[in-house]
Amino acid sequence: HKSTMEMASEINMPGPVCLIENSGQELVANQEALDILYFIKQPVVVVAIVGSYRTGKSYLMNKLAGKQKGFSLGSTEPSHTKGIWMWCVPHPQKPGHTLVLLDTEGLGDVAKEDNQNDCWIFALAVLLSSTLIYNSLEAINQEAMDQLQYPLSTRNQKTLFAYGTLSLPFFHCFHPDLFYVIVTACSISMTLTSNIELNKLLYPHPSYVTELADRIKSKSTPEQCGIDDSANFVSFFPNFVWTLRDFSLELEDNGKPVSPDEYLENSLALKKETDKTPENLNDSRLCIRKFFPKRKCFVFVRPAQKKYLSKLETIPEEDLSEEFVKQVREFTSYIFSSANVKILSGGIIVNGTLLQSLVATYVNAIRSGELPCVENAVLALAQIENSAAVQKAIEHYEDQVNHKVQLPTETLQELLDLLRPIENEAIEIFMKNSFKDVDQKFQRQLNDLLEARRDAVVKKNMDVSSAHCLDLLQDVFGPLEEEMKQGTFSKPGGYYFFLQRKQALEKNYNQAPGKGLQAEKMLKMYFESKKSVTETLLKMDQSLTEKEKKIEEERIKAEAAEAANRELKEMQKKHQLMMEEKKKSYREHVKQLFEKMLQEQEQLIAEQQNLLFPKVKVPDCTILIFRF
Repeated sequence: HKSTMEMASEINMPGPVCLIENSGQELVANQEALDILYFIKQPVVVVAIVGSYRTGKSYLMNKLAGKQKGFSLGSTEPSHTKGIWMWCVPHPQKPGHTLVLLDTEGLGDVAKEDNQNDCWIFALAVLLSSTLIYNSLEAINQEAMDQLQYPLSTRNQKTLFAYGTLSLPFFHCFHPDLFYVIVTACSISMTLTSNIELNKLLYPHPSYVTELADRIKSKSTPEQCGIDDSANFVSFFPNFVWTLRDFSLELEDNGKPVSPDEYLENSLALKKETDKTPENLNDSRLCIRKFFPKRKCFVFVRPAQKKYLSKLETIPEEDLSEEFVKQVREFTSYIFSSANVKILSGGIIVNGTLLQSLVATYVNAIRSGELPCVENAVLALAQIENSAAVQKAIEHYEDQVNHKVQLPTETLQELLDLLRPIENEAIEIFMKNSFKDVDQKFQRQLNDLLEARRDAVVKKNMDVSSAHCLDLLQDVFGPLEEEMKQGTFSKPGGYYFFLQRKQALEKNYNQAPGKGLQAEKMLKMYFESKKSVTETLLKMDQSLTEKEKKIEEERIKAEAAEAANRELKEMQKKHQLMMEEKKKSYREHVKQLFEKMLQEQEQLIAEQQNLLFPKVKVPDCTILIFRF
């Protein structure tokens, strides 16, 4: 068995794994699946399928995986797939991308005591996918709309809900303890075993589609949510594909042939309401049109005789309906070519690592009794990704310094000129990999780290120069020190002979290349370390008069003072250069931030142009100037 990391790195899972378990009416993210996603660094195309149980969802997903078997095909009454299962495969048409297939638990399973998790599974499929497939049987009619709106309407045999026939206010006239109701006007007899059944009758199960606005938040603060919150959904909701199985109708409208897409749009046209029609007749139609502006429809004939349907995964293609095989190929071809990479609001391209974080964030919110909030999920992702972006930028900086900067440099300016383009590249890498950096928190962190790295390189440059100069001084002046030990200069006229030798060796030292910016300072420190020896030679030279000795002492002092003055000026120059470099770095940060904000503004405008709601106002561009 391959390890989780090996499977993910190859992006070639041998089969699906459970991503979100639906166990004991509780949703739990499976750590094994999360680990697989974490190691996928490629952009992901996420295709999820939802629909009633035993409608052939898993068969279509296996075809998208390029396999005959994989996702389990349930041939018995209860839903076979529990929770949400995941299969990651290399994208067949987009190199460098991973196709993530999500097969969901069949909705409306009669074996469930509580179908609340059905709505959560539906909502998670919408939130996680870039393309959502809704799979249903036969035609798109009012019954199909009702299954989206009231999934328990006819599935639960304990309660019969005559949608569109019974008037709800009519029931409210009965006593709440009523256990048996006969509605003779509608010729419907219903037996209720408890008050719970009566509540189910009066208040049917919530809608998958129409309840999306109640199951998902796009903004985190209450004042940002509410009625207009759903207008933001379009920017991150997936494309919608309706697949119709066992379709046997003629695709025509008023005798004229229509395409499956035209058939879908005609079916989504609002029905004329009268006093006798229920208030929510068009709710599902309105929500599909509102939330999913990009829609597609595919129809599939029955693949084989009914007795073979339970063994569909074992039947060779040549034994299936030729038309069905052709329809499946058209469907898979469309998904491969048209299903988009998962993108979050703001143009954030999602890879496996980000998808893993989304799954964990949404499931944890549901488990804690909160609504999954897209803004919170994005901000949580931003914390992780922006921290990683800082690390990636710093790693690039250090790598480029190691490869491109050879120490020591002759001047500080030369070193800063080498470091500046590397630092700009690091800022660019951060900008490219970061998003939602509120108040430039992580950019400030990057600035501080780059400044610290710059200071460290400057110090290292000085240390390398000092060490090299120290070795060079030993090599150049070593013979002179040996002559001093042997008393070569301890005689009349020896002091001036010593000065001549010293000046000649100093010239050799100054002409040696590659000493770096510490050359003069190290020479000064060396001479200071030999000061007592020089003074002794001067005093012992009997050929010199006291006046000449005094003049020489004054010259030595003046020379030392001049060297100290040069060192002070060098320190001031260094300070000025470092301050100038901070200003240049600040300007580069602001410049790249400004460019990033313009790109984000263009992205925001593009997203809002895609919205179907003209009331959404495009905000003016705001430039944030920050101080380091």
